[in-house]
Amino acid sequence: MAKDNGKVTEKAADILSVLMDYIPGIGIEGYGPDGKILFWNKAAEKIYGWTAEEAIGKDLGTCIVPEDVMPLWVKGLEAGAAVKKTGEFLPPGELVLKKKDGSPVGVYSIHCAVAEEGKNPVLFCIDVDLTDRKKIEKTLKEKLGEVERLNELMADRELKMIELKKQIEDLKKK
Repeated sequence: MAKDNGKVTEKAADILSVLMDYIPGIGIEGYGPDGKILFWNKAAEKIYGWTAEEAIGKDLGTCIVPEDVMPLWVKGLEAGAAVKKTGEFLPPGELVLKKKDGSPVGVYSIHCAVAEEGKNPVLFCIDVDLTDRKKIEKTLKEKLGEVERLNELMADRELKMIELKKQIEDLKKK
């Protein structure tokens, strides 16, 4: 990335902003330590159902954080507000957040901050929608259960065949 005296040039920053907005399948939400949304890309629109115009300026917690995750959100804001160095400020992990309509959405979320001396850090959630993956995992689990049931039936059948063969051999001996 182009730098001028250690700072990213304006053109490079513009390019990065466009890339962040159009990167497919990865929601990126930027917000301040107060929780107010500053950036909302197109993938975030798709994941959460809020347009950028609707989301920017709102509280991220109100928009996408369900009640049971709210204590984690508050701790995350506290950690984010204390950031002095650019980088990850919370461990990544799976979360169940909420869409605009209140329905749940599973995401894998990474939390990074951009810190500049003398300014509040800008915090970012980088979210990958796990909906399709969870559906596939559920289907695979169901199919595995079916295979296990069939294996049990086949094993029972085999045991019955062995028993029948033994009975036939015993009858032949008589």
